[in-house]
Amino acid sequence: MKRTVPVNVGRKLMFFFLCLYSIGIFAQNIDVTGHVTDENNEPLIGVTVKVLGESEKGTVTDFDGKFILPNIPSDAKIEVSYVGMQKQVIDVNNRKVIDIVLKEDSEILEEVVVVGYGIQKKASVTAAISSVDTKSLKQSSSANLSAALAGRLPGLTAMQTSGQPGNDVVNLYLRGAGTLNDASPLILIDGVPRSNISKIDPNEIESVSILKDASATAVFGVRGANGVIMITTRRGQPGKSELNITVDHSIQKFLAQADRIHSWEFARLRNQAFLNDNPGASDDQLPFTQYMIDKYISGEDPVFYPDRDVFHDYFTDWAPQTRVNANFNGGGDRFSYFLNAGYIGQGGNFNTEPKSFLGYDPSYKMDRYNFRGNIDYSIASNLKAALNIATYLEKMNTPQTIDLFGGSVAGMVQNMIAYTWATPPTDPGPTTVEGYGVPGNEIVAQSGQDRNTYGEINRRGYREEMTNNLNSSLSLDWGLDFITKGLSAKGMIAFDSHASTVLQGVRSLDTYAFQVARSADETSGYNAIRTNQDPAIRLSKEMRTRYYMNIQTSLNYARSFGSHNVTGMFLYQRDNWDQYGADLPYNVVGIVGRATYNYDNRYLAEFNYGYNGSEQFAPNNRFGSFPAFSFGWVVSNEKFLLDNNVLTNLKLRASRGLTGNDKLGSQRFLYQSFINMGAGVFPTLGRGQSVIQGRMGNESLQWEMAKKTNLGVDVEILQSLGLTVDLFKEDRNKILIGRNTIPQLQGVPLGNIPRVNIGEVDNKGFEAELTYRKVVNKDFNFLIKGNYAYNKNRVVYADEVQYGEDYAYRNRVTGFSIGQQFGYKIDYSNGNGYINTQEELDNLPEYQVGGTPRLGDFKYVDVNKDGVINDRDMVPIGYPTIPRVTYALSGSLNYKKVDFSFLLTGVGQTHRYTNGWGVNEFALVGFYTGWHKQAWTAERYANGEEILYPALGMSSGVSHQPNDFFIMNRSFLRLKTVEIGYTVPKKILNPLRVENVRVYMNGNNLLTFKKMPINTVDPEQSDALVYPLTRMFNFGLNITF
Repeated sequence: MKRTVPVNVGRKLMFFFLCLYSIGIFAQNIDVTGHVTDENNEPLIGVTVKVLGESEKGTVTDFDGKFILPNIPSDAKIEVSYVGMQKQVIDVNNRKVIDIVLKEDSEILEEVVVVGYGIQKKASVTAAISSVDTKSLKQSSSANLSAALAGRLPGLTAMQTSGQPGNDVVNLYLRGAGTLNDASPLILIDGVPRSNISKIDPNEIESVSILKDASATAVFGVRGANGVIMITTRRGQPGKSELNITVDHSIQKFLAQADRIHSWEFARLRNQAFLNDNPGASDDQLPFTQYMIDKYISGEDPVFYPDRDVFHDYFTDWAPQTRVNANFNGGGDRFSYFLNAGYIGQGGNFNTEPKSFLGYDPSYKMDRYNFRGNIDYSIASNLKAALNIATYLEKMNTPQTIDLFGGSVAGMVQNMIAYTWATPPTDPGPTTVEGYGVPGNEIVAQSGQDRNTYGEINRRGYREEMTNNLNSSLSLDWGLDFITKGLSAKGMIAFDSHASTVLQGVRSLDTYAFQVARSADETSGYNAIRTNQDPAIRLSKEMRTRYYMNIQTSLNYARSFGSHNVTGMFLYQRDNWDQYGADLPYNVVGIVGRATYNYDNRYLAEFNYGYNGSEQFAPNNRFGSFPAFSFGWVVSNEKFLLDNNVLTNLKLRASRGLTGNDKLGSQRFLYQSFINMGAGVFPTLGRGQSVIQGRMGNESLQWEMAKKTNLGVDVEILQSLGLTVDLFKEDRNKILIGRNTIPQLQGVPLGNIPRVNIGEVDNKGFEAELTYRKVVNKDFNFLIKGNYAYNKNRVVYADEVQYGEDYAYRNRVTGFSIGQQFGYKIDYSNGNGYINTQEELDNLPEYQVGGTPRLGDFKYVDVNKDGVINDRDMVPIGYPTIPRVTYALSGSLNYKKVDFSFLLTGVGQTHRYTNGWGVNEFALVGFYTGWHKQAWTAERYANGEEILYPALGMSSGVSHQPNDFFIMNRSFLRLKTVEIGYTVPKKILNPLRVENVRVYMNGNNLLTFKKMPINTVDPEQSDALVYPLTRMFNFGLNITF
């Protein structure tokens, strides 16, 4: 019998099965939580956790490394990824709690090195390259990045020549100087030639690399001979966004400062100098009478018989500096970003009057704002774009520079320093005092001048310079694996612009002279010598602009075939730029090639090639080829050392190649002759005109050529002690020089004779870097690093005219190092090198230098034995001006939450002729410092007292010539930086949702051990009349969100 299900029962059954089905569906979706850590069980923040196939379902781990994925299928697969770690794909398998341990990705974490137009794995590098990261650079409080590089990179000499806010110049040399022309290295920022290294914010930097040998620099062709400094800026990292804020404040003080001399000491020393030149002079003939000296000592009349502290009239002891930086970085799978904003405000040490009194601000200060955005975007899986935009805005304020200083800030600073030294402590001033028949607080002219440095700083006006700089680049990287695996193409265009505006306000001022009574019968007072003729301040404004454009396009190839690894690159580049006042833009074009081969990470070979052209040369000589070869052998990867736990790395390197230098000075188109028309002698001939021959051209001109050879070894022991040593030799020829051996009798002025490529210089030396790092336990680790570099150059040929055979040394340049000093050799055979007795004075050879010798002057050696002291007796003294030796020792220590670091830097085998302002006793009306108080006198010699300086004089004489007293050893060792910091424990920060907090304090240029006997000039600076370097103390706070 057929049975049927009633309709209502069927409906109930249908509803029942639907419910079961729906329950089954929802039962398959679960909430998954978990915890992601590294192999040390440390939580990882910002790890990407997503459901495969459902891109909208994903998250990132929090501060504790935890994550939650709500409502996902129980049989789903989740992908876990983090920068520097191996990606994992995990089956959920109905688990609600999944703890994940990520392992380091050795391929990603393998250290890479920035090379010309690319990067390479450090293990495969065969060139001489050194690098430093941003952590080390940020330990310096210097406003100039170049100064922060000192001591960090073996082979790089960084000599800061000025501490001037906004213009703190640093001279950079790689492996010393190898040319008679410009020896400065090529500087690239993110692969583009740029000169604003002094303005870049250290927080923007990922690393700085220096390329030293031909293998590393040949690709730069005519610009690579002096070495290359490559700065790579930071880029965003995929993962959780990170905000980093740093604030610090510094105070700074001059390193060099003249010793305080009291007014009565100055008066006695001035009289002593006068008596040395004028024996037997009476009291009323002396610069200062005894009446005046008694007045200075008593202090009863501080207006006209003061004891001035001149330095503090013009300068303050301490000046402030403030730095603020905020950077933000992060990104996802396709998009990443790094954003940076920085500010630095640097005060100067000029002691200026307030704006409320003057109506304008003459203070010396600098404010700079830095902004950067580096953005990376994956348009497709094989097409990536990168955009870099950076700019800085800088405002530098100083006293005016139009009147007296020709618009030059350096000239103004030079004048300020010199005239501070030239103002005696006996001078009334710097302003008038009421009650003497003149208005109070007006400028008093200093001795020997009709003006006053205090007035020039304050009362003459102000200068504001606003500078803005834009660096921009856009690049595309296209993977061409669809053509052949490992092939890619890249294109980049960069555009930079620079503009500056200078606004100056200038005025004149009332100036008064003073008369100081020399006896009780005379009266002291003031009289007017200049009155202000300006009804209002005079304003002037000037503007300058320039640009730089760089275009690069390249094909790149990288592929492995079993144990065989090959890479290749072919690149085309064009540079076009403008300079201030240039009639035409500059152009450089070139192609670059590179091929590398690596067999089983044991045998390495590399070929680099640059082919460049410059319009600075005649059409037939515009292009040149610069090949270089290098080879490497990783001995530690051989079977007989592969399992050795002691010698963990041993690599031998060798390179040889050619590079060029086109830095030929400011003159352009030297291959062309200049012929001008001028007024004729006879109006009826040639239409009253004549032909004037100017500079004669030379169509055979070329760039300098450098043949470079480098041998290197990298050693690592127990994975903790590392040693890198490089030996190098360079032969530089075709150096462009002017002719010296052509006589003027030929009729053409020597300045118009064509310049020629005939100079030759050899340079050789070595570098060594030793590193020891040790992780004692999880709470304690330390690092010690030392480096030492030596180079010695020799001028082989400079077209030098030889002196006669009666000269002790017939050459002054050829055969010696660049910058070798020559002078007179002091005869120390009598014990102290001075003319101590009348008998010695009577038996001297004839002096034809510096005038008539006196008692207390230096006694010179008659080197050529002709009975005469003159330039024929000059000999090489000391070492060159550019240091032959540089060395450094740095270290860092971390114990729990405390960190400590230091850097010692030094230079050696370098001398400089140091005489003139701030050194000798002349200035305008005399200058005296500590060592002048121990100058030679008959009494001091007779008493056996220490003598530090020859007999004082009123003007330059026999002793003040270049000699081995004034050619001073400028070697020094400096405690460059010391820093101590404390990181707040995470358990305190986690409730605040703060990732990291660190407080720190550091000091820069804290101690200097030197051999120069004076305190007025720092040994690092190349001139006495520049803004002094500063010692800095800094306190800071760093917060990461």
